[in-house]
Amino acid sequence: MTLLFVILTALTLTINPPEERITAEVAFCNFGLPGNVKVARSDFNLVYSFELSEEGQPVKIKKIKDDHVGESTVRSCLAGWRFKGHEKGSQIAVVFQWVHGEGWTEMSITGPDFSQKIRIIGERCPYARI
Repeated sequence: MTLLFVILTALTLTINPPEERITAEVAFCNFGLPGNVKVARSDFNLVYSFELSEEGQPVKIKKIKDDHVGESTVRSCLAGWRFKGHEKGSQIAVVFQWVHGEGWTEMSITGPDFSQKIRIIGERCPYARI
């Protein structure tokens, strides 16, 4: 099994050398919310867009929709993200999804020739025992 993994990895690297692949290094931020938002019967999304710097960092971060978290908190989360293989100035969008009774359930990131969706599973509701 290990040999098969090594062979598949080697084949992948010859098809798309690491310096030519589009990659992303992101962290899911479990944004805190006020208590009244946590217990309110509402589902909502946070939506932000940004451009990439030459080093692949999010810059020119713009709030599209955010009624509960705040720009400074989201900017702080995005500050550690890195995208490689994209051109400077590429436009990226990120959507964080909150579902009542479940908490943050997914994060979707889209841009030119790039799409990534991260679903959060398991017990994650920050107020399940309230």
